[in-house]
Amino acid sequence: MIIIVLAVISFILSFAPKILSLIGGVFGLITIILSLVSYNKNKKEKTKMEASIVGIIISVISIIICIINLVLSYNNYDKLESKDLIENRIDAFDSYKINDEINIGDKFNLQINNVSLNGNKLSVHVKITGMKDDVKISPNNFFIYNIDTNEITFADKSDGQIINYYSEIDSDEIVEETLIYTVSNNSENYLVYRDDVNSVKIAL
Repeated sequence: MIIIVLAVISFILSFAPKILSLIGGVFGLITIILSLVSYNKNKKEKTKMEASIVGIIISVISIIICIINLVLSYNNYDKLESKDLIENRIDAFDSYKINDEINIGDKFNLQINNVSLNGNKLSVHVKITGMKDDVKISPNNFFIYNIDTNEITFADKSDGQIINYYSEIDSDEIVEETLIYTVSNNSENYLVYRDDVNSVKIAL
């Protein structure tokens, strides 16, 4: 009887959020172990084994539900954490306008010269002038931030593939590229540049 009780507790807790769900999973493992011990004992003594089988089935289902619940909880937490990080940090980034010359630390000068929207395709022309040698730059350093929805969007592609995942620029080298984004709303969009040290946003 205790096996069925533990299995039911495990099943109920597996639907609970986070820690309780994990406890449900632990109860499930304990129930499976007890059920297997009971099953082997009853098999040798040729007595009823239904409770052990039912306990194993319920516990296995509980553990599966627990795993699904924890994965979903983690993903939702990750999304909420990212949203909170966006809201709290991007607002604090230094803000610029189109055509401003922006020094990204001592790495390079950044300038946005032209922005156009065709349907839901937002094209942002980027001009970069190197200030020192061997500066690495990637499309992932740039993303669109929508202030209304707090959504971020990374580039689909760049028109000339000059800025790619392995790009390096040197001092006084000039690189111009158009980054293309798929956006759902063009009101209150910023182009954000961010690396390990520097963070700026440019109102589009």
